[in-house]
Amino acid sequence: ISIDWWDTARDRAETAQVPERTLDVQPGVVSVTRLDAAPNAASSANAQNTELPGAATALDAAFAEQGAQAELWRRLALFALTLWTLTLAAWIYWLLAQRRRERVALPGAPEDSTPAVARSAFREACRHADWAAAARALMAWARVTQPHLRNLGEIALAIEDSAQIVVLGELERVCYGRGGAASGLENRLIDAFGKGPVFKAAIAQPNGSQHLPTLYPFRI
Repeated sequence: ISIDWWDTARDRAETAQVPERTLDVQPGVVSVTRLDAAPNAASSANAQNTELPGAATALDAAFAEQGAQAELWRRLALFALTLWTLTLAAWIYWLLAQRRRERVALPGAPEDSTPAVARSAFREACRHADWAAAARALMAWARVTQPHLRNLGEIALAIEDSAQIVVLGELERVCYGRGGAASGLENRLIDAFGKGPVFKAAIAQPNGSQHLPTLYPFRI
């Protein structure tokens, strides 16, 4: 290759020549490389595409597990609320039953009642297992003939019948002691006092101005 140019320093025409050089070009090398890279890119894309469904499945499983746990807690809360409601309803029912029992409890017979009225009040109180009313009715019944008696302890000391003394002791323990009534106490009281208290022939009359009622009228 030759190029003509003007040499201004010497004020003359010059010619520049470039020596010949041979280049060996290999066709298709770059294309082969790109073709090799393209399948790799395609395979990477396919791998990413195949990995995405697996990630989505794991995410769905996590959401499903959280939903199951939330449902479990909701059921536990509903169960606890149901138990609380049942407990409240049972307590209200028990409270109403107690008030109803207090309303039907018979009051004790007045101290100036007749033996028939006192006996009827005593038996009704025993049938209803109202031991306080039974004690008051028995006290009123005993005071019809023995007006000086002041408590169940004095009645027990004045009674002669051994069966009446035994059941009277059970009644004292139920009214003033600890523990519930023994089974069948109401029937034993009614049977023992069927004809009224059986007192001793001679009862020492306390001088009311000199003696006070015993502090603990029952026997422990």
